[in-house]
Amino acid sequence: MAKPWTSDEIETRVKAILEYQLGIDRDDINRESRLAEDLGADSLDLLCIPHELRRIFLIPMSNRSFASENAGTVNLLCEIVASKLGERYAGTEIANT
Repeated sequence: MAKPWTSDEIETRVKAILEYQLGIDRDDINRESRLAEDLGADSLDLLCIPHELRRIFLIPMSNRSFASENAGTVNLLCEIVASKLGERYAGTEIANT
């Protein structure tokens, strides 16, 4: 039986996405890091990150909603993912496969 995503697992996966997408070391990423200012995400990165989040977490996230939800920090990004997972699997177990 699949187990639910924990906040630590969400954070680990989000950091892995950022590490891959931005080409930076995971040790340089913390929850307070700002995507553009601290981690150097450019406009193309900000288009690719929502795609990776959709692919990994199987959640609905358009580039427009990503921008409108102001995912400016790693912490906010983790919170958005957790919220989307909750919406997607409301009333069922959130599968971590």
